[in-house]
Amino acid sequence: MMKDIIINYLLQILFTIIILVLFGLLMWAINTLVSKLFGKRARGIYIATGLIGTTIHELSHALMCLIFFHRIEGMKLFDFNPEDGTLGYVNHSYKKKNVYQNLGNFFIGTAPLFIGSIFLYLLMFLMLRQTFTSIYSIAANVGDYSNILPSLGKTFIALFSIDNFKNPLFYLFIIIALCVSFHMNLSIPDIKNSIISMCMLLGLFLIIDIILYIINPKFLYSFTNGCELLGILEIVLFSIGLLFNIFMLLISFIYYLCTRKKRRME
Repeated sequence: MMKDIIINYLLQILFTIIILVLFGLLMWAINTLVSKLFGKRARGIYIATGLIGTTIHELSHALMCLIFFHRIEGMKLFDFNPEDGTLGYVNHSYKKKNVYQNLGNFFIGTAPLFIGSIFLYLLMFLMLRQTFTSIYSIAANVGDYSNILPSLGKTFIALFSIDNFKNPLFYLFIIIALCVSFHMNLSIPDIKNSIISMCMLLGLFLIIDIILYIINPKFLYSFTNGCELLGILEIVLFSIGLLFNIFMLLISFIYYLCTRKKRRME
């Protein structure tokens, strides 16, 4: 009994929370590297992209606050000249004894990854309908994890197709997508606010697994299969933001190479 529960529990955590955390860490690492490559220009890049990116970032926090009945005490979507370097914020409060509101901290903290990704797909739907249809078809036929890399390759090809380069809206989409994806990474306060609720979520998974196994082991296995499908969905969902983060990394690397000689002379 315990062996089955533990194995399924670990798989469920891998397919859901760990995949989410890995994407968050990867985007944070890319964001940090981009800042180093841009050097003195990094702050200007953050502000230039933040008008769109930070606004979406903070709105995602605010939306999740409403979903989990948190009270928004104060909010600033974007600050052109922040004294402490914080471009935006959402201050919220909740009832400490309310389990639902406590669990909400995890989703509020990680909201920029989810909402930012959904926003990019919605933007693609509005501006590049044919590309969205192609990528949706690719995602719907992923099936299992062995097909993820080929599917991501097909997604890249569909997005950067010759037809799109002939479409003026494609270039506007690229600019907005770069702004949004560059600010999808989680801040230190986001991570801190999510830790306790993530531990609660881990405990909730275990309780659900025990109950399902007692009722019928097949229910436990079905739940694990559902988590596996959710993991595939997360990868497909977050990959669009990761793609544009890598694109921003490429831009910053080209900038670094072009200005290296000038820095040496200084």
